[in-house]
Amino acid sequence: MSFTGGEPLCQADALKQVAGKTKGTIYLETNGTLPAELEKVIDNIDVISMDIKLPFMTGRPLWEEHRQFLELALAKDVFVKLVIDAGIDIGHFDQAVQLVAAVSTEIPLILQPVTPINDCKAIDPDQVIKLQDRALNILKNVKVIPQTHKFLGQL
Repeated sequence: MSFTGGEPLCQADALKQVAGKTKGTIYLETNGTLPAELEKVIDNIDVISMDIKLPFMTGRPLWEEHRQFLELALAKDVFVKLVIDAGIDIGHFDQAVQLVAAVSTEIPLILQPVTPINDCKAIDPDQVIKLQDRALNILKNVKVIPQTHKFLGQL
């Protein structure tokens, strides 16, 4: 079962109740900013897909929240997703990679080039490869996967 959409951890008590009664693998897709809520449900989760939200997306840095969250999530099968676009701040990109590495260089990082819709500008494919190489200097597993949900018309 997959818990996604909005932020599932905003409903941590309900999530825990449902996940606790569900057989099979429980997958949580989250913005990675609610470590206290993750702590409530972690025993019922198998796989965690954690986004790192860069400051331009949230209006403020969330580095500490992300760090605390990732430290807890490390107890499970976890990977981190990072949306990248043409205007990415290299300093913030490096900070996100360093944050993951500080918890564990074994955590997979998924770079997701933004889908050019509305005001979003596509990132140059060469820049994507440069960012992947940059992250691979620190992390052991860095992949590039497009935002397929937008291609499918899901958002």
